[in-house]
Amino acid sequence: MNKEEAIQRVQAVWDRSPAALLCVAIVDQLAAGVLHRLTFGQLYRLASKNEASQDDIARALQYLTGHDLHLLDTEFEFIDENDETFYFALHDLRVAEREGALYHPESGELIDNYEERVFPTFVPSSLAKEILAE
Repeated sequence: MNKEEAIQRVQAVWDRSPAALLCVAIVDQLAAGVLHRLTFGQLYRLASKNEASQDDIARALQYLTGHDLHLLDTEFEFIDENDETFYFALHDLRVAEREGALYHPESGELIDNYEERVFPTFVPSSLAKEILAE
């Protein structure tokens, strides 16, 4: 897949709506190789440039992490008391929910209130890396 094909898919679904414009902005950044991790802060800045609402953000994320145009994978970010950043896969959080505990990946210590200290981020999927490789 190339950048133009990805943009055509987005526009086929939403034409030039704010959600589509947000998706295209993300595709542009992926193709340029400047997007290695998408945080909600970055996402809100892109959304404001494209006049996208919170609903548009949700639609764009659902589309770009879904099956039709899977350009983003979800990871979870944890910043510990030493300001070190660690990432967890969705599977790790599902295990933590089932067991009721999440452990620091280096120290092995229980992370208190992990639900309040772990945040979603988004990374380029293997399909996005194809676009980048153009």
